[in-house]
Amino acid sequence: MPGVLGTISNTNTLLGTASAIGLKTGSSTPAGGALMWAATASDKDGRDRLILGVVLHQRAGTDPRQGLRAALATSHALIERVRRWLSTTSPGTR
Repeated sequence: MPGVLGTISNTNTLLGTASAIGLKTGSSTPAGGALMWAATASDKDGRDRLILGVVLHQRAGTDPRQGLRAALATSHALIERVRRWLSTTSPGTR
């Protein structure tokens, strides 16, 4: 990280994979795991695009760690699907 000396640790396993550039986690037993994320991907024309997403209510009623793991896994799969779709799409198409 520019301007910061030393190593910065992060336990959010999605960060740095699937082009994820930022995320905010949350979890509780009643709510389950939640994750808001940002990622990047290129469209069919090679233009970089910002992808934003949120997953909620993952494994509600279980241990918060289970909910968080499920939110990370679901988000990873969702990011990969969006990246694949985006790579076949040009701006203005659906």
